[in-house]
Order: sequence, then structure tokens, then C-alpha cells
Amino acid sequence: MRVELRIDGGLAYFPGLARPVMLDGARLSAADQAELARLCRAALADPGPESAARAEALPDARRYRLAIDIDGETHALAAADPVAQPAVAALIDFVGAHGQR
Repeated sequence: MRVELRIDGGLAYFPGLARPVMLDGARLSAADQAELARLCRAALADPGPESAARAEALPDARRYRLAIDIDGETHALAAADPVAQPAVAALIDFVGAHGQR
């Protein structure tokens, strides 16, 4: 399982400096792999009412795009601050904490 997190927007956003955060589940401990799988399942089960229109409504808000690769199948999620779905917010936090730029 691999997850890519892209963050754009916000007050101090510089497109040239923004790089995606990559998280390869194979490099995590067994406990963290299980947690990543749980978070991905929860976020994909109920992605919430996030949309590009909502992100545009808040000009200084950060926007998040997640690409989740599970066994060669890619799923996409999008969210904007404040992230309405707790499962999506938890996945964003986990990838941010464990991933690499």
C-alpha cells in the first residue's frame, strides 16, 4: 500500500517548493502498516462532502489530494481545511507524520 499526499493553497504556499509526501507501507513497522490500512479503509468508506467547489470557497485554506494505491488499484480523495471527515483528517495526519518528501 502506498499513499501520496499533495497539499496546496494556504497563506504561505509556494508552488515551486511544494512537494508531495510519499508513504510506502512496506517501509513501516507491522503495527504502523495495520494502522495505515485501517485509516485508508475508513477514509475510502466515507470520504465525506469534500469538493473542489468547497476548497475554492475558502481562498486561504489548504487543499489536500490523496492518491491511495492498494494492490495496483488507485483511489483518490480530496479535502480542504477544515477537513469535515475525521477519517480523512486522521489519514492526512498519519501520512504527514510518517511520509517522506
